[in-house]
Amino acid sequence: MATSTATASAAASSSPAAPSSTPPRQPLNKRAIAAVCLANIAHFFSITSIFSYAAYLAVDCGWAPDLDRAGFVAGLLPTVLILGRLPTCMLWGNLADRFGRRPTLLATMVSISLGNLFFGFATNLVAALVVRCAILGAANGWTSLMALLCRDLGGEAHQATIFSYVISAGSIVAMAGPALGGFTYGLFGKAFPALPPSLIGTGLGLISCAATIAWLPETRPQQRQTATTTTTSATTERSNSKILLHTAGMPLAIGLRALH
Repeated sequence: MATSTATASAAASSSPAAPSSTPPRQPLNKRAIAAVCLANIAHFFSITSIFSYAAYLAVDCGWAPDLDRAGFVAGLLPTVLILGRLPTCMLWGNLADRFGRRPTLLATMVSISLGNLFFGFATNLVAALVVRCAILGAANGWTSLMALLCRDLGGEAHQATIFSYVISAGSIVAMAGPALGGFTYGLFGKAFPALPPSLIGTGLGLISCAATIAWLPETRPQQRQTATTTTTSATTERSNSKILLHTAGMPLAIGLRALH
């Protein structure tokens, strides 16, 4: 009995271990994640940097008579940016699916760079509102791209991790942006008081463009569903042709037999 037990134990120990069902964890593309984080940094700075100086800008440019009555304009300047994004969010998602994530992100970062630059030279209220609504808002597709890029880069296993990195980078700028905007406001004089913080926003957008070109691969999934549908349709068509030939051949065989 002891010999049988020892033999069974030896056989169990010598048998190969069962393969693990858990797939190996793939390393994350850190450079691509950094490019996405830089895009969120540029996006958040364009939104939050104006919070600290919007009322002073309204008074310095003559859009409001004094600080006590500058609240409406100071609130309107950040709001129109968000308002401009509302009608174009779905459009940017469609563009990302059609032309790819990478070129769509580049177009967004170029818009952020130009929008910040134009806003820095805007001394007319209408021009400033148009720049923030149309260029920094409607032409900014980041809100539609962020989740897509996190999903494409991380897959189901890592998308939450990448999303947390991207959100953390944006949150840091959301805290530092108003301080940096207020600190640099008016450094170049009273002619264009918002130009210094706007140039920082332009620089962040250009850095994001360079990082996107250098580090971010195209992550749009291949049209597998389309290919599968095409293959299935071709197989079905061949099967129908065979059935049709078989069905059409039966009356022909019966007719030839009747002639004989």
